[in-house]
Amino acid sequence: MSDHSHLSPIEKIKKESDNLRGTIEEGLRDEITGAISDDDQALIKFHGMYQQDDRDRRDERAAKKLERLYSFMIRLRLPGGFLTPQQWIAVHHIAGDHTTGIIKITTRQTLQLHGLIKSGKLTEDPIRQKVAAISCGIYQGTPVLDLDYPEDSAADADANFVLIGDGTIAEVQATAEGAPYDEEALLRLLRLARIGCTDIFVKPVTISAFAN
Repeated sequence: MSDHSHLSPIEKIKKESDNLRGTIEEGLRDEITGAISDDDQALIKFHGMYQQDDRDRRDERAAKKLERLYSFMIRLRLPGGFLTPQQWIAVHHIAGDHTTGIIKITTRQTLQLHGLIKSGKLTEDPIRQKVAAISCGIYQGTPVLDLDYPEDSAADADANFVLIGDGTIAEVQATAEGAPYDEEALLRLLRLARIGCTDIFVKPVTISAFAN
């Protein structure tokens, strides 16, 4: 028997995993729990997959004597960063049927899908609130939504707002670039930001696939 004492814990798991197979297949078929074993959680990372849980619902589920709400994130590798229209449409359908419905495009030439569960179908919408961010400013004495570069570089005031779909505020960063401004000016910027974020909520960014 070979001596694995010099290996790190992760390297030991890999060494004994039958070429990174482990018991991943068996774990994903086990419907008693939404999770997989600790060793398999380490192994799936080498396949571009990660086990996660909804942190916002940990206390709620613990109070009901339920295990955490586990799901999986998968990362789809795109050779050369290219994706054909047919592949995009397929990913779109997979995301809509089996995940949160959101496709994240990363800077590592990959796509990420979140919210996959073992049963393959989400039983409830995991998105509890929409979030949007937008910038506003005071340019030449007038509040302006989503300033362009010339306006931003010469603005008297600059503010960034992160707003929640229910009307609450997650974050505000406001700076007087020129002269200070009063509370009413800040409230005007906030009202302008609400208009912009509402437009984002009802008109999300979409990507369409077209074949040449």
